[in-house]
Amino acid sequence: MNYILNNEQLYNAMKPFFNLRFKDTYLDTKIYSGQLWFGVWNKNGDLLVGKRNDSELNDYYFNGEIFSDDWKIFSITPNIFSKMMAKYLEEKYEMEINFLS
Repeated sequence: MNYILNNEQLYNAMKPFFNLRFKDTYLDTKIYSGQLWFGVWNKNGDLLVGKRNDSELNDYYFNGEIFSDDWKIFSITPNIFSKMMAKYLEEKYEMEINFLS
């Protein structure tokens, strides 16, 4: 059976998932892969969402190793998943995010 949800309903369904994924995270600037990155880090020191620190744009990447295929849980595309994650991070950290693929 297929369900049709609007963006707000989908976001509300995904918010508990993001609450778990971004539990105990913080904003910081650190060295990642030999470069300085700004973003959301977890307590293990993994960069979850970030951009190179020298970028003046709000173009971010999410860590594919951590979020690999998570959009399939909700039967949505990676693009829609990224939009919902951006909305969550805007609420949690007041970040303006444009995800790059």
